[in-house]
Amino acid sequence: AGAWATERRELLGTFFLLLALAAYHRHSRVTNAKSYMIFSVAFLLMLVSNTLMFSAIILFFLVDIWPLDRYAKMDLKGYMRRFGRLSLEKAPLLILAGIAFFLNSAGQGAIDSLRSPEAAAIGQRLAHSSVASVDGLVKSIFPSGLAVLYPYQGEDFPVWKVVCSIALVVLVTALAFILIRRRPYIAVGWFWYLSTSLPGLMLHRSGTYAMEDRFMYVPLVGVGIVAVWGLADVVRFVPLRKGACIAATTALLLVFAGLSYFQTHRWERSEALYRHTLDVYPDSALAHQRLAVLYFAVNQPRLAEDHLQLAVQSEPRNVDIRQYVAMRLIMRREFDAAERQLRFAINLDPGNPALIAVLRSLQERRTARQASLTADR
Repeated sequence: AGAWATERRELLGTFFLLLALAAYHRHSRVTNAKSYMIFSVAFLLMLVSNTLMFSAIILFFLVDIWPLDRYAKMDLKGYMRRFGRLSLEKAPLLILAGIAFFLNSAGQGAIDSLRSPEAAAIGQRLAHSSVASVDGLVKSIFPSGLAVLYPYQGEDFPVWKVVCSIALVVLVTALAFILIRRRPYIAVGWFWYLSTSLPGLMLHRSGTYAMEDRFMYVPLVGVGIVAVWGLADVVRFVPLRKGACIAATTALLLVFAGLSYFQTHRWERSEALYRHTLDVYPDSALAHQRLAVLYFAVNQPRLAEDHLQLAVQSEPRNVDIRQYVAMRLIMRREFDAAERQLRFAINLDPGNPALIAVLRSLQERRTARQASLTADR
């Protein structure tokens, strides 16, 4: 249910983002209070739908460069003057984006997790975000190794992978700046991808999971911009027959359609989905926990216990898993073991009201049971 709700937020937020961009395009051509109000309201509705899209404000600065071309044929002084005026125009939206950032940070607990030495120092999180952004780019082109959620690997990334990812990001960024006048779509598409993917990768984590495919929907629009206009440039400068271009494009679309169809089979049943996740990430605690829930529901306790034990082994400091183990122990009336699990979880997350409430309820239940036994004697 949580994933379904998040999917709807992503879809609704993306709809209002595209609506805001269309309204902004009109505002750039017909500048008046009415057009400004329309695109501002659309932007606000986007943030209300999904606060994680606060970084989309950068997209309005990008489209000023291309395709709106609001900096056409200007020297540096004129550019800075125009930039200042356009920034002032977007000042209310910047304030709204800042509010959304802090609301999202409070909701996700991102600020606290950044301060936590276990959750990641800034350098470590930047390294992770660089690797994850490159992985997301690669998976969008070659869709293999896809999973429901991708584990946050912390310091487990190979050094070469971190270095290569950061180097690639820096290299493409430098290339985008170099070609910004001749091929502005490269800069716009690349910074669209970075500006909408990196904040989510750095701020959002579902427990100990680093990224989710649904958070790549908007960033991949930037990749599409570079691909479409880049191919158009290739066709323009390379002598190719129209029929050959159509045939090549059709073949490429068929390949991606086939890969998509192949992936959908893994979503037909929950068991198949989580087993595929374990094929990709054998130590995925989430997949083990979900399989345990599934097997308990279909009365296969032995399989369920095995997966629950593997979930704890994979992530011994995962509060949600410890709480679930405690609830299973309470159902089996193993109250001492359940209390140990709850106290361990509370030590990891001292301010968790749900854990405290369950522990208090368990203690009251045990006290009432002892009182009943004493009365019977």
